[in-house]
Amino acid sequence: MKLTDNFMVLKLTSKNKLFLLKFFFALHYLMAQSLDTPDISMPAGFYYNNFEVEISSINGAQIKYTLDGSDPIHSPTAIIKDSPVLITIDPESTEGNRGKTPGVVLRACTFYNNQFSQSVSRTYIFINKIVELSPEGFKPGADWPAPTKSPNPQFIDYGLAADVVNNPQYKDLIDDAFLSIPTISLVTDLKNLFDLKTGIYMNAMMDGIEWERPASIELIYPDGKKGFQINCGVRIRGGWSRHGDNPKHAFRFFFRNEYGKGKLNYPLFENEGVDEFDKLDLRTSQNYSWSYPGHLSKYNTMNRDVFSRDLQRETGQPYTRSRYYHLFINGVYWGIYQTQERPEASFAQSYFGGNEEDYDVIKPGDNNHQIEATDGNLNAYQEIWNMCLKGFTSNENYFKLLGKNPDGTRNPNYKVLVDIDNLIDFMLIIFYTGNFDSPTSKFGNDNLPNNFFCIYNRNGNEGFKFFIHDAEHTLRTTQGEGPGIGLNENRVNINMYVNNVFGFHPQWLHYKLTSNPEYRILFADHIFKHFFNNGCMTSQKATRLFLLRAAEIDTAIIAESARWGNTNNFISYTQKDWQWAIDDIVNNYFPQRTDIVLNQLKNANLYPNINPPIYKTSNNEITDKFITVEPGTKIKLVNPDVTKGTIKYTIDGTDPRAIGGAINISAKDGGNEVELTINSTTVIKSRILNGTTWSALNEITLFTGNNDNLKLTEIHYHPLDNDTINNDEYEFIELKNCGDSPINLSNAYFSSGIQYTFPPNTIINPKQFLILASNRKEFNNRYGFYPYGEYKGKLDNGGETLNLLTATNDTIFSFTYDDTTPWPAEADGTGYSLVANDINGSGNMNDPSYWRISYSIHGSPGKDDLPVSIKDRTIKNDFKLFHNYPNPFNPKTIITYKISDACKVELKIYDVLGNEIATLINEYKLPGTYRIEFSASKYQLSSGVYFYQLRAGNKIDTKKMLFIK
Repeated sequence: MKLTDNFMVLKLTSKNKLFLLKFFFALHYLMAQSLDTPDISMPAGFYYNNFEVEISSINGAQIKYTLDGSDPIHSPTAIIKDSPVLITIDPESTEGNRGKTPGVVLRACTFYNNQFSQSVSRTYIFINKIVELSPEGFKPGADWPAPTKSPNPQFIDYGLAADVVNNPQYKDLIDDAFLSIPTISLVTDLKNLFDLKTGIYMNAMMDGIEWERPASIELIYPDGKKGFQINCGVRIRGGWSRHGDNPKHAFRFFFRNEYGKGKLNYPLFENEGVDEFDKLDLRTSQNYSWSYPGHLSKYNTMNRDVFSRDLQRETGQPYTRSRYYHLFINGVYWGIYQTQERPEASFAQSYFGGNEEDYDVIKPGDNNHQIEATDGNLNAYQEIWNMCLKGFTSNENYFKLLGKNPDGTRNPNYKVLVDIDNLIDFMLIIFYTGNFDSPTSKFGNDNLPNNFFCIYNRNGNEGFKFFIHDAEHTLRTTQGEGPGIGLNENRVNINMYVNNVFGFHPQWLHYKLTSNPEYRILFADHIFKHFFNNGCMTSQKATRLFLLRAAEIDTAIIAESARWGNTNNFISYTQKDWQWAIDDIVNNYFPQRTDIVLNQLKNANLYPNINPPIYKTSNNEITDKFITVEPGTKIKLVNPDVTKGTIKYTIDGTDPRAIGGAINISAKDGGNEVELTINSTTVIKSRILNGTTWSALNEITLFTGNNDNLKLTEIHYHPLDNDTINNDEYEFIELKNCGDSPINLSNAYFSSGIQYTFPPNTIINPKQFLILASNRKEFNNRYGFYPYGEYKGKLDNGGETLNLLTATNDTIFSFTYDDTTPWPAEADGTGYSLVANDINGSGNMNDPSYWRISYSIHGSPGKDDLPVSIKDRTIKNDFKLFHNYPNPFNPKTIITYKISDACKVELKIYDVLGNEIATLINEYKLPGTYRIEFSASKYQLSSGVYFYQLRAGNKIDTKKMLFIK
């Protein structure tokens, strides 16, 4: 192997490449831990005037810094000075080997006795210099490759088009364009990108760990809001777009301990998503973009893919989130990009719970289009393929796919292999958007899988979930370059050929499933939900969703047009052209597409030719799925065509249609019209039955607001862990119906604290409980039964607010807990849960006096918390030394112990050699639970493993703890 300036080129077997690269950067990281990073006086951001920045260190360390983007730790252009260092930040200065670029990149580390800290980066963008220092066709600096339109190896282009920045319509809006969305700054040694042999931009078709390079990224907000800076690995992202004739590549960032931090901890998507990531895509429009060659550039919206993934969210399915950003590379503007979550194992763990190792992630390969497992294995995917070979004509095979018996009841001995509702919504998005490049590609005569992810939890009961991905060949209004035909694109009826599991994709599964009547009627139900009554695939709703995203970049697009608008056009495309492409879809696609696809679905026998009943109140049709009404409200069910069949309906949550097509025994006959009086929260499900043909299902939930008796009666926010499972995997909350009538929580949801939406027909009967847990598998391991549901997110050990809302956004309760007095502090990490003092939940949940600690360690989920016998309590609780928290810790940790008898107590700290470090307690104590804070800095500890030992009377217990300095 050969060590270059920035990275290792590994001429080894692929088995060893990842290990050795990780080893190299781990060594780099460990060597850099002995010194603190330097303090840089000015934050990254947007500036107008030159200024001075001070870089300083502590303990006499020197400063190494660069201004050309290279990492100062090993850069030959690094400048070494004694601390503090004053540097003038001037975009026109070429000091430190930098070019004249509107963004000045400062990277620095501390340096002492051949040891160095991690490097930190700050990017200063001079908003008033972007145009001046980015002339069309310029070369940013000596180390940048020369501009060239030759794609061998790579088309290179810089600068802002004069016909945009000097255009009277736009020249006064350039600054606004750059300040209208946040900016990401990518900083790395230019060789990492542009070296002819080893640069990832110049060799964009290459992939894998050996084509990952160290870099820094910063998130910079124009309003000064705090972003982040993190060192990471960067690779090129994409499939066909990697070719050298495309000058604007996309990126993928990897957050690893080898670079400094193993996770990016930042709320990239605010309250919409998680705030911890181990990888992240920075994608950009490739097809239908101004930068990509081809006459389809005029259709650039930068919104086709994002819209499709947003639409998956609107169907109620899991999806990947995005935000728009400007990108600067080493101070040079590179255009508009968008973040996208990568739907792999870490994503699944974040949103679905469990462990990363539990998940299979399946996708087509970027280059060979063969199905591969990027996480886990293909075993479960192979099982589905084998079932496709057998076919789904019989209910036995169809329901087995769903983990059920032939009569539709759950069989715990069967795996749930497919989330069937997710599959249906996935396919409807493909059909509605006219996506001819996923999940099989028209470019390959529909014989190749392409552009999708699917995720399966081997320890779960939800089955494979399918994710929209790279949906750029969508929303076409006219035929153009490529195989698309425009507005009338028909992806419902296509000729496919699949002959092995490596070509198997979700549309083939859908095709095989259509032979089953139960699947077809369920598919029809989803069509009615999304294509009618203000569903997300109606013209009005789809248009609104599309325009909401377009509005985010309607000013920023001016900067994109200046950067890439003339790449493949003699005269630059402008904001006006972008607006034309937006209007083309709004005016010509959405108004017609719903009916076009509905007819395609009818022709495929996926939607019946009879319409479901209509709901009315006071002779006004109700099109919402969830409404709040006063008790006593009259609701009419009306047959829209009295010549076709009669109404069948239920109010007990079941389907009027029984499996096999018969009438459900609990269904009522409504004739052509029936009126119901609503006195309590009610779910009405209705269909029209015409001979043997059933309509789609029309379901409505009517809330009467009688949720006052729903109480939180237990919350376990800081459980005990065990030797292998982290404590937050044992969290749970308990809801109880403390009243005398059922409570319907259908589609109610937690809007803060945790994320969970109750499924339809969630009923809590009087005096019954409902448990939600952070990890259903670990909950079952500890308590011997599965919770009702598994929420996303974690309960805050320091206290937070939980808001539960109805489907119509009315508050059921808003509850805030705390971990300090007057709240029962023993619930914070000692093993006890918070439980209601009164088992019937009387009082105010937000009052600390409403709560006490549980009688038993680990609480009592699913039942009233009653005193255990004295014998049981003595055996279980008389003497206990708990795990410290946090663990690992820096600089302080909490140690908790419990004794039941008055006795002398000693609590001591030892190192791994058995040397006593400290005596924390040496005195008599009365019965009770105690907490003590231990500060490592007080005893000047170095990083490592330590032990704490409790002696209480004649009993001894010892536990280990980890201190990381």
